[in-house]
Amino acid sequence: MTKNDKIKKFVMDELTKRKVTEPIDENTSLVLSEKLDSLFIVDLILFLETEFSELSMKVEDIKKEQIDTLNKMYALVIK
Repeated sequence: MTKNDKIKKFVMDELTKRKVTEPIDENTSLVLSEKLDSLFIVDLILFLETEFSELSMKVEDIKKEQIDTLNKMYALVIK
């Protein structure tokens, strides 16, 4: 499973838990549109920190805008 696949699976699982049923793609706003909430942000950051040691920035410096879409999440671990 690729890094992107792992991130997408994590996000899709979270969307399912929160009963978000509308389709999303890699550029769909998730955080700023409030499909996913602050608890998700905490879970996502913990997931990224645990799963990927090569984050392009410090976890405490990550802002909502930088994790609003799947593509933005992918960019954090690809750099």
